[in-house]
This record gives sequence, structure tokens and C-alpha cells, in this order.
Amino acid sequence: MASPRAVSVAIIFALAPTDSDSNSTSLHPHAADSDEEPTFLLVSSRKRKNRYVFPKGGIEYGERPAEAAEREAWEEAGLRQGTAKHLAHLLLLKDPSAHILSPTKDVDSASFVASCQYSFELFFLPPPPNPPASASPSVRTADDRIPNSNGEVQVSGTASSSESSIAAPTNGAAASNHSRLPASDSDPPPVPVSSLPEPYLSTYLSPDWPEAAERDRILVRGWDALQQAVCWGRREDVMRTAIDEARKWIQDEWDPSATLEGGDA
Repeated sequence: MASPRAVSVAIIFALAPTDSDSNSTSLHPHAADSDEEPTFLLVSSRKRKNRYVFPKGGIEYGERPAEAAEREAWEEAGLRQGTAKHLAHLLLLKDPSAHILSPTKDVDSASFVASCQYSFELFFLPPPPNPPASASPSVRTADDRIPNSNGEVQVSGTASSSESSIAAPTNGAAASNHSRLPASDSDPPPVPVSSLPEPYLSTYLSPDWPEAAERDRILVRGWDALQQAVCWGRREDVMRTAIDEARKWIQDEWDPSATLEGGDA
């Protein structure tokens, strides 16, 4: 009998000031506040280069969902393995598209078999206490972003100069190729990108990673910006449900102080 492909999805966030506020006391390891607007790490879609998704991929034999999510976050977004704290398994959700062997495409039918089943895993980037002194930043300017159909850079007009995307390394490693790709015929609304203080970037994000030539990575700040970025296509409802669950967990169930006092991940 057919069964859905098991896929793990990494929802990765930090609670920190933007880069322009990098001298803020909220960089202190015990200053994280679950009421603060989180900043999320996303990557561009392989199939639709001007769309963004959570890092995700198939769960390999013998892997736990959290392990698969962390591996995919490294491969797709360059998140250094072993640096983020895994907070929770949020929920399982099925893709609305049918498995090739599903007897029906009716998602409400008892015999429907989904193409994929997603395991959503929540990860936190704690404030880095001792950032590497000589690490190269991974930030690039909005000038390198994907242009839209009018040749304009897809950055929100309200974003400040500190709100730039993270993508290509600046140390000579292979750069992302997405800025050389034309936008699709149906451009999405601009995604307001953000940033994090440089210590976060040098601690958590490698300047080179396995899919650096295939994907861009960006940071978005706040729940509304996150929904705008990842809620599209056939998985729109799935992503909205997962985001709602993540928001509820962070705001209602998570104790940042307990996480930070528990030591490094």
C-alpha cells in the first residue's frame, strides 16, 4: 500500500535586534523575550526562484525528524550543525497533493494518500556569547537580490538600510546564482527582508554550504512577514497551520530563560 514520503521541515528563529541595533543589551544571553518579534531563516525554492520556503527534505533511514531537519538546514541554508537548539516537534501535516498510487485525489476521502507527510521541527538560535572574532559576515546588500519583472529589486520599500538579505559569502566562495535568474511571469509580492547582528551570522551561518549555488537564504522578521514569504502554492494552508502552531508554542508554552540556562545545544 502507498504511504506518504516522510519530510522534515525546519522552522528556525532568533530573538534579537536588527543589525542596526547590534549594540543593544538584548544580545545578552539571558535577554531573549518570547513576546519579541522573531527573525526567521528561509531559503529560496528550487522550482520557483523568487519564492521562499522553510529548509526541508526527506527523512533518511534511521534519522529522527529533528536530525533530518537539522541536516537539511545545513545543506539548504548553511546553518552550522549542532549550533541551534531544537525546542519542539510541533505537528505532523499531510501535503494536499495525492500520492501517485493514491486511489483518489479527494483529500477528504478516507482512501486518500498524500504525496508527503511533513514533520515540523522548531529550532532556536540563542544569543551568541562569544562570537568568532575573525569570521567573515554573510550579509549582502539588496542590490544583489532577485529583480522583479520591472527590473526593480524585490525589497520592501519600508525596509531600512540595515534590512538586507543573507545569501552569498564574501570570502571568495561560490556565490548564489539566483540574482542572475529572471523573475517568473507571475511575481509574488515583495518579501520584506531583515537581518541579525553580525555575531549571529558568523556564529550560526556558514559563508559556504552545499546548496549555496542553488538557493538564496534570507531572514524575515515577524509573523506577518513570515506568512507573506512562505504561504503560497498548494501548501499555503499547511504552512499557515504550522506557523500558527509555532506562534502558539513560542508565546504560550516556551520559557526562554529555561532554554538558555540549559547550556549550549
